[in-house]
Amino acid sequence: MRLLQAELLKLWTVRTPKVLLGVAAVIAVIAAAIQIIIIETRDGDPTLSTGQVAGLLAGAAAAIPLATFIGAVGATSEIRHRTDYLNHLITPTRVPQVAARIGAYLMFGLAFASILLSALLLILFSWALVRVGTVPWGSTPTRILLGVALATAAYTVIGLAIGQIFRNQILAVSLLGAWMFAIEGFIVLPLALIDLRLTSLMPIQAIQALLIGDALVETEIGAISFGVWQTAGIILAWTVSLSAIGIWRTLRSDIR
Repeated sequence: MRLLQAELLKLWTVRTPKVLLGVAAVIAVIAAAIQIIIIETRDGDPTLSTGQVAGLLAGAAAAIPLATFIGAVGATSEIRHRTDYLNHLITPTRVPQVAARIGAYLMFGLAFASILLSALLLILFSWALVRVGTVPWGSTPTRILLGVALATAAYTVIGLAIGQIFRNQILAVSLLGAWMFAIEGFIVLPLALIDLRLTSLMPIQAIQALLIGDALVETEIGAISFGVWQTAGIILAWTVSLSAIGIWRTLRSDIR
């Protein structure tokens, strides 16, 4: 428990996570505001459906990739400034320390998502109650909330794993940015030609399928995901696999 508290304290006292959280909140709020403006412009006397509420909440997905950089920067900063060696000296064994770090970043990812969603819900409810008078709810908005929380926590841990694997801050951040904005896009193209559902095997596409899969099916575009539970399993598989490699890399580096 003390190791977990220490890792959480280190996370909160570093400036970078706070800055990224602020940027993510601004992005999520802007995304929701744009959707509200579209609804207002299209309908002079706007009405809300459950699907529109889900779409507004899904705006938080635009900020999810920033959680990955929190993990990567956090892991590589300790290596860069040599503070990880102090941890190794203080802690008799490495496994509890690594477990505490993963738990801390997982909890921070959930807190990250909670703050984003709280900001969105505040805007959504304030606007809807004034302009519409009610906020329709259902299983889809609830799933969006849970999906954003799951994806943000998973991405934070994935970023931590990438930082532990490559151990160089510039390299880790560059690889994450390249993957999110370019590499995965090239990979999904041949997968889409074979079967659209195969695109959900990629981490970013899996998150998108988790958040908007139902809406796509309802519009008869066709089932492009493996379902909610299967897609969540894909995200979990990526998180566990990369974390396992990161743990192995960390323990191996201790021996050297």
